[in-house]
Amino acid sequence: MNSSFVTPTRNKYQRPYSDEDADCLAAQGAPAAKAAKAAKAVKEGLRSKKPTKVRRNTTFHRPKTLKKPRAPKYLRKSAPKANKLDQFQIIK
Repeated sequence: MNSSFVTPTRNKYQRPYSDEDADCLAAQGAPAAKAAKAAKAVKEGLRSKKPTKVRRNTTFHRPKTLKKPRAPKYLRKSAPKANKLDQFQIIK
């Protein structure tokens, strides 16, 4: 905590704390400011309600997800194929 910072006090003739004051004081670590910020979050809510999306298409398509490439742990063949064109075969 900064030693030069003094928690400001308010009397009834001063303006109340604003949102900017609460953010500034909370950043500096004042407990009253943290409480004010928490009270504001409780009152207003952390996430505002977003409007519902209007779907104009009657067909539902599943979203495309991640498709990983194959990474086999072992070969599925027991032995590699023998070459059919050896020294005795004739290429036609």
